Amino acid sequence: MLLRGVLCVLPLLSATALTLYLNGATRPAVIVELFAADVIWVSIVTISLVVNRRGLGIISTWKLIFVDAIPIVVRRLVSNEIAALLSVTRTALRLPARVPRRAYVLRPPKTGVVLPIFLGMLVVEGGILHVVFSRWPVAQAVLAFLHIYAVIFALGLLVLPKQFPHYVDGQTLILRSGHRLATKFDFSQVESVQQVMDISTLKDSVEGGVARFPGPDGCSIAIRLKEPVTCSLTGIFQTTTQEVTEVRLASRDSEAVEELLRLTQK
Repeated sequence: MLLRGVLCVLPLLSATALTLYLNGATRPAVIVELFAADVIWVSIVTISLVVNRRGLGIISTWKLIFVDAIPIVVRRLVSNEIAALLSVTRTALRLPARVPRRAYVLRPPKTGVVLPIFLGMLVVEGGILHVVFSRWPVAQAVLAFLHIYAVIFALGLLVLPKQFPHYVDGQTLILRSGHRLATKFDFSQVESVQQVMDISTLKDSVEGGVARFPGPDGCSIAIRLKEPVTCSLTGIFQTTTQEVTEVRLASRDSEAVEELLRLTQK
């Protein structure tokens, strides 16, 4: 109850501080924000003391509170943004993909034109708004921050498949949808592997016993399975889970197909 009350009060305090700041009342705005910070740390300390007094684990309890208090849609949005920002950071630092050390990476296909075009539109829009709001420095600064963040996020989506690719670990193929695990299966379960040209969808999907993980040009690899495996695709609003007997995905070249064939013939 205390946490829910705090979560209701904090947005009101932040909105009040922003309103005061935009109206030139800088000092009152700072006071309100400092009060909001006090509310946060006092609430954290109070809840932790109550949890500890009841003999419960503080960290595990905060995890449960986080899951209970924050809607799943918000958690998924935050998770997606963290993954995108992490991808940008790792790419900028030239760090390898997030896979086990000896894993064989199925190289993702080349980036399509949609995201780069969207990225260019963001940059142009940011420049136009910067000129339009030149008379309002505060609004100009806020819009500049939002556009810089949007550009970084778009870059994250652009490089995310390279940082969270499909990969082979030992005798197991691990397939991802975005940064999340979608399905995995051993090569002993594979019946056949072949090259295909499937452009029926350009987004991850599972339907009719077939899971698809396409690139900008659709799917290029089809893997038939001897027995069904579970595939879960997590969207912002819902998770779709089905049993599939065929998996289709995209790869940059035929090396992935040859490697899969070699492993399945062992």
